[in-house]
Amino acid sequence: MLRVSIFKFVIRLHPLFGYSLYLSKRLPMLTLQTRLFILIVVTITFSCKDKDKDQSSEDLSAGKKIYIDSKILSEEREIWVHVPDNGGDSVRYPVLYLMDGDAHFYSVVGLMHQFSSVNGNDICPKMIVIGIRNTDRTRDLTPTHVEPKDSTQNWSKTSGGDEKFTDFIEQELIPHIERNYPATKERVLIGHSFGGLMVINTLVKRPELFAKFISIDPSLWWDDQKTLKEYEEALEKKHFKGKGLFVGIANTIGTDTLIAMADTTTSTSHFRSIIHFVKTLKQTRSNGLDWDAKYYLNDTHRYVPLISELDAFHYLFRKIPVEMDLEQLKRFEGKFRNKTNTIEVKVNEKELLVTGSWDGKP
Repeated sequence: MLRVSIFKFVIRLHPLFGYSLYLSKRLPMLTLQTRLFILIVVTITFSCKDKDKDQSSEDLSAGKKIYIDSKILSEEREIWVHVPDNGGDSVRYPVLYLMDGDAHFYSVVGLMHQFSSVNGNDICPKMIVIGIRNTDRTRDLTPTHVEPKDSTQNWSKTSGGDEKFTDFIEQELIPHIERNYPATKERVLIGHSFGGLMVINTLVKRPELFAKFISIDPSLWWDDQKTLKEYEEALEKKHFKGKGLFVGIANTIGTDTLIAMADTTTSTSHFRSIIHFVKTLKQTRSNGLDWDAKYYLNDTHRYVPLISELDAFHYLFRKIPVEMDLEQLKRFEGKFRNKTNTIEVKVNEKELLVTGSWDGKP
């Protein structure tokens, strides 16, 4: 009874917080850390959508919807756009393109905001987030056509439109965003499941489109692993210098990993295909690709996107130390001023010394 009373009290304080708490209790497969993170992100991010009943206050919004009449796809596409606030007219941002936009838009915006702005965080830069809503998901996110084997696989009738969909992104969506928003040429691509398959396909076939790729539990089993074999051959033959990849792997096997890898049934093909791809990545370090992969023992296919995105941001935007000799460091010596602050930089044989004053205070 006490738990119920507390829950009702929390809902009265903020319904979304109460729902987030309820949701976190309904996900027993997640670790405590993951559930707490989901609770915070859902509560903070979705509260931005609430409309205050007080007419004198301003509404908060995570972004807006735009519509692009695509000639390539012969249909209108709904796009969700988030642009960071308070950047000023001269500031431009990298752009994050997100598959299954309606499913992951708010969580990715919240995560990016947390990592780029809150409490002075700079784990990742502020980014424009572009969420692409689905019309025919199987068509757009699969690289080859697979004929249905029986009536239970009718969903694959339209499969194989990935290249055309990527044409839409390259020739219509990206130019529209870069014409109308303060966007740089640095781009990030995120996809989950079929979307993760599309991310790998784009990395291998059109790496010039994006700088960083986040593939979450990708469906590399597709078409009896025919495309997987193509991707692995490309990793061995092509060079990907300057490109970054993070692969998130969910627990879809329900058994020991060694047992799953020895299995030959379709129930483990999803997991085995991803592990095979990762092994190829390990064997081809000479191709210049900056990559990492992580297995989430406590997260299933449906739950894994958020925690994967968190780790992907940490890895792909990490600060890589730059080594300099004494002569190079001395180039930074001097005094640097703006209207209120002064910084003086000196170099000795052992360290870089920075002194200064801020707002007239040492």
